Amino acid sequence: MRRPIVPYAALLLLLSCQIEPDLRLHRDHEVRIDLELDGLDLDSYWDYGGEETYDWRSEWLYGWDEDDMKLFGTLEYALPESFNLRRYLLSDDGEGTHLDSKPDYVKGYSHLCTFRGGRYDLLAWNDIVTLDGVQSLVFDEKTSLQDVFATTNLTKVKIKNQYPGTKSGYASHMPELLYSGQRKDLSFIEPMDSCMTGDWSHPLKMVLRPVTYIYLTQVILHNNRGRIMGVDGGANLTGMAAGVSLNTGVNGGEAVAVHYPVRFKKAAGGTDDIVGGRLVTFGLCETCPDRVTKAEEVPPSLRNYLEVDMYFANGCDSTFVFDVTDRVRRRYKGGVITVELDVDGIRMPKRPGGSAFDAVVKDPDDSFIEIDM
Repeated sequence: MRRPIVPYAALLLLLSCQIEPDLRLHRDHEVRIDLELDGLDLDSYWDYGGEETYDWRSEWLYGWDEDDMKLFGTLEYALPESFNLRRYLLSDDGEGTHLDSKPDYVKGYSHLCTFRGGRYDLLAWNDIVTLDGVQSLVFDEKTSLQDVFATTNLTKVKIKNQYPGTKSGYASHMPELLYSGQRKDLSFIEPMDSCMTGDWSHPLKMVLRPVTYIYLTQVILHNNRGRIMGVDGGANLTGMAAGVSLNTGVNGGEAVAVHYPVRFKKAAGGTDDIVGGRLVTFGLCETCPDRVTKAEEVPPSLRNYLEVDMYFANGCDSTFVFDVTDRVRRRYKGGVITVELDVDGIRMPKRPGGSAFDAVVKDPDDSFIEIDM
């Protein structure tokens, strides 16, 4: 039996058709990426499902005057002007493993990228700009190519008491406002001229949302009458997450006390003295607050204590410790945390040095003083 003879030119054409799809994996794709931000308006972002409206402005008695603006910056979320972009080349095993990362710096809200053929994950987060030029946030991209983990350094502020589950020693710096967004498993492969896996003639949109959350804390001092004269300028909130994965938006399991600035002044439109401040935090541990829809979905976590050092008229100071766990869990993605304190029920301290008043913390005389909140 005679074997069919294939002409050399036809054989070459057949082989060329077989390898053409692989060659086309290396064709470049030029894509415009448009960045958008969502969730920056507190009136709409602090939408807690079980409530018709959350009127945080009427609850927030501390206010935010020009001195607060000069010292601490804007009260609400601010609009960033530049971003960091990561393009992760994915493996072909269907597991979504990152094989390589290409960094880009985006000035403004639009960026033109050239992709080589393959599948990609994209991650973007805002560049950090501060009033004093000192950045608290630290981004770990070396531990794992699969994840960018954001955290902050420790302060030199000593935590006055031991709190179960919260890292002892020194409090952590407050993170700056941070937003992130991603697009997953984007394909830039063209196996045939007539078969496109994606139409990249239009811009690719990425939406960034907050991964740090704003708490507005205020301690209202009723019947003070000049007994408490001021604060040391800072407060701590315990039991908060030490950091967050930007790739997942889920906070880590390590809990820290977060240090933030506070001021002593008269309540807006009132006669009571008030201690207030704006805290930015990653939120509660092992959760993504931005994706929670009701407080019942928040996993069990540590208790949250608010530490505030206050100075009395006799020159002595005390560390007031308030259990605000229920308030923080109820406002899982930020909100107003209010504590009302009747100063008539507080004994004047007899010596300086950071005595503490709380149902679970001893005062200088080794007796327990319970504060009715």
